[in-house]
This record gives sequence, C-alpha cells and structure tokens, in this order.
Amino acid sequence: MKNSIIALFATVTLASAVHADSKIKDLPYPKGNPSALELAQQNQYVDKFYGMSRMPIAYQPTGRAVLLTGKKGGSLFTTFVERYINTAPVGTHYLSQELSVFLSGKNQSLGFLISDFADDQLPMFQVWSPELRKVRRMPTPLFDDRWGGSDFTWGEMLLQRPEFETHKIVDAETFNRCLGTLQTKAPAPWADKIPQGSCYQQERPVYVLKSIPTFSQIKEYDYRIRFIDAQTFADYRTEYYAGGQLIRVVEKNWGPMGMEDPRIQGWSYMYGYDLRKNTESMFLQVDRNTTWKPKDGEFWSDQTLRRLHR
Repeated sequence: MKNSIIALFATVTLASAVHADSKIKDLPYPKGNPSALELAQQNQYVDKFYGMSRMPIAYQPTGRAVLLTGKKGGSLFTTFVERYINTAPVGTHYLSQELSVFLSGKNQSLGFLISDFADDQLPMFQVWSPELRKVRRMPTPLFDDRWGGSDFTWGEMLLQRPEFETHKIVDAETFNRCLGTLQTKAPAPWADKIPQGSCYQQERPVYVLKSIPTFSQIKEYDYRIRFIDAQTFADYRTEYYAGGQLIRVVEKNWGPMGMEDPRIQGWSYMYGYDLRKNTESMFLQVDRNTTWKPKDGEFWSDQTLRRLHR
C-alpha cells in the first residue's frame, strides 16, 4: 500500500550531531595514507557524489532505476523509480537535494523531495501522496528503517555520517572477490536485466574499515566492516554484525566516470542480502532517461512534486 512507505517517516532526533558534511563537500584528495576518520570522510565524499558539486546540472546523478526485492530464490517485487540528485544547489542553504518518484509497484505515483541543509538542521522531507493529493512535510525516517521495503536502510541511503561512529582501519588487502547479485530465477518484469556479479573490483587494493556506532539511533548493528578502495575510496562491500554474527551485506558496483578526480565514481547497481530474513534486493540503474530535465533551481522545490498529479 502507498501508506506503507509513508509510515517509514517516523521521528528521529539527529540535532545533537555536528553536521560535518559541509566540510566533507570540499574535502581535498589525501596526500598520504588517511587515518581511519579521514578514510570514513573520503568514503562519504564518494557516496554523496560531492565530487560533482562543481559540475553543471547536466552532469548531476540523474536517471531511471528499478528496485527488485524478495525472498532469496523466490518471487521478485518490482518498483520502477526516477531519481534526481543535485549536489550543486543554488545558494548556500542546502548541501544537496534529491527528488525521487515511484513509477510502478505498490508506491506508484508517490514522490519525495529531500533537502539536506548546510547547517545542523535535519534533512527536510517533502512527500507527494496521490491519496492525499498534496505535498506534506514529513519527519525524518528512522535510521534503521528500510528504504522502499528493501534490504537497504535509510541510514546507508541518506542519513549516515562519519561522526555517528568510531572508526578503525583493521587491514589493507586486495579485494579478491566478485560482487553478489540476485539469485532468484523467478520470472518478473526486469528479471532479464539482472546482471551477473561484477568482477571489476577484483585485485583492487582496499582498506578494511571497522566502524562502531556511537549514535543512539543506530540499533540494527553492533559494528560494520567496509571494504573501501584505497585509491577511489568507493565502498564495494559493507558487512553488518550483531551479537557476533553477520546479519546483512550491502555491495555496490562502483566504477570510474572518466573524471580527473578518481573519487568521482558512479554505481550501476547495489545489492543487499539480509541473512536473518533470507531476503535480497537490487537497486539497478537502468539509464539516464527521465521525465523531466532539471534546468534551474526551481525544479528542486515542492512545485515539481505537485506536478505529479498532472
């Protein structure tokens, strides 16, 4: 039901945390080996696409994607979505903005605009619901809630910050593995688009970073292990642990975009697997075609959400 995703927007208090993203957005490439905190900050720079903040709107991350989720080996539930990200908003009030519209599935016609402030304010969530037929401002979602009912959380999709954890580099090694991919063979829309697990990252040098939450709202895991590229700082694999057991894995197929700064990376898919529920998800980038072409600051407003009913 469309209400299911709206129900995710439960209140969480983040105001006590220092908003370090404003500094990370201008983070220079390190001259030597980074410390554990610096490594976490460099990874945040990649994850937030901040390397594109000096580029025009035409180069900002925009495109169509499909979210596939279900029991491992079982049926797939499909949601088609358009996603627009702007890391170069007009003025200095915002760090970045994201506008996403669900085009199919249980949440069809639902849209939301997320504005991440440059100060200590919480991100602002504005949601268009076809049931309410108006734009509503919603509380920030809970950190551990699942994004669109998938195996990805709002924390890793948006809310995570380096200052929410303590960090330790536990190893430097070669990422000698291929990434995971959906195992289900059940017929479903877009099932023929499911890629094989990427092996591009094999033989890449990585840091192994252990991060322990210090922020009380992170309740899902006791610590997480990230395998972060030693040159691009893209996170290929994140393992979440609770009670000494591996509970969830998220992998991202990052790759270069031909820019001078090696940190300007793009991913073609994200894969998630919850070992407790035996569910898996894939967020698969389809193409850069979209309904709208953002041209100016007016696009990044609730006016665009209101256009969804037309």
